[in-house]
Amino acid sequence: MDAVRDFYKVRFLKITMSSYRCPGRIYLGGIQKMRMKSFFAVSMLFLSIFAVVVLNACSATDDEIKIPNIDEALEISDSNLAGDFSLSKNNKEEEAFCLEDSLSSLDSSNGMNSISELSPASDREAENDASSIMQKYISVLQGESTFFSIVAEGNINFNQLNLAVTGDNNDIVDVSQFAVLDLDGDKTEELVLRLTVDGDDGHAFLILHYQDDVIYGYTRWRRGFRELKADGSFSFSSGAADTGWGTLQFDGKILTVIEKARSRSHYDEDNNFFIDYFVDGTSVTEGDYTSAMGTFGVKPDVTWFDFVSDNLKKY
Repeated sequence: MDAVRDFYKVRFLKITMSSYRCPGRIYLGGIQKMRMKSFFAVSMLFLSIFAVVVLNACSATDDEIKIPNIDEALEISDSNLAGDFSLSKNNKEEEAFCLEDSLSSLDSSNGMNSISELSPASDREAENDASSIMQKYISVLQGESTFFSIVAEGNINFNQLNLAVTGDNNDIVDVSQFAVLDLDGDKTEELVLRLTVDGDDGHAFLILHYQDDVIYGYTRWRRGFRELKADGSFSFSSGAADTGWGTLQFDGKILTVIEKARSRSHYDEDNNFFIDYFVDGTSVTEGDYTSAMGTFGVKPDVTWFDFVSDNLKKY
């Protein structure tokens, strides 16, 4: 029994030891496996956290910088191209405007620059017309063409001046001086000849005026064409109480005196002497008339030139 008991005791011990050894191995293996699983779980946890952080960062970046899709990109590209074209066009227009403004500034600030020296076409045509008309006057003076005399009522040559003054072939009429000016304010100059009749210098004046391809000759007598001014105005007088000043208006064969100021004497039914005063055709007081005559008196006189070839060549 002891032997059996010892046998089973030993056997029990073996089994017990064996059981202790096996659970230990199983326990230790489980611990290792749990440790691996825990390490993996922790790693995955950290990776998840890292992924979340990265995704959040990317989301924040995406909010700040939004990448348009292809269609939006094309629209932006087209709009930018249109904007660039519009900007380029506007820049060209601004450059052209600046260039034009600069040229205008040069023209207005410096009268001697090359741009301003180029006269407008209308001015050049006016100059050419004035020069052409003056040459027509010179042609009359040289006897190469005729003029229509209002007094003679027909075309005459320059060597027939007596017909334009007295109508008497026996009178000797010469030209002592001449003046070139615009008498009627139409931007076309007339040629005024100061005449000497039978030795009386300034006895009469012959005015050559060009109109409708005709050169007209108007004769003015001394008392009706005095104190000629540079602006074409002149004084006239037919008596001590009948004076004034005015300008001329041409209309073909008709010559009209535009009276700017004048006095006119007359008698009433009782033979009382009166003087009436007028300014621009309106009855005024003597003081107003005197003032109007004063404006004429301060005007500059016209420049007379001796009637010689050297002076005529200037025109």
